[in-house]
Amino acid sequence: MGADEQSLRTVDALYTAVRNRDLPRIAECEQRLHGYRDAGKLPRAAARLLDGVVAKTRAGDWETATDRLYEFMLAQRREGEATHTPPKRDPKAKPGTR
Repeated sequence: MGADEQSLRTVDALYTAVRNRDLPRIAECEQRLHGYRDAGKLPRAAARLLDGVVAKTRAGDWETATDRLYEFMLAQRREGEATHTPPKRDPKAKPGTR
């Protein structure tokens, strides 16, 4: 999905809203996600998947919406871990410091 912090926070908020079956909050998240998409901060493929999740909630298919969103979030974590480079440690530093 990318590393835009606002997008990631909104996806987290969407997950909470879906788990709580909170349609007004889902609509707020949807609006923010559309703004990120339009600003180029959210890839179109991710936006389409998230729109599908929102559509599932509106159809009352809460379980599928929750499952799809959870899988999406896991994939983002795996993607982030694959590109994460741990900080280098100074070999002269004392243990527990960098």
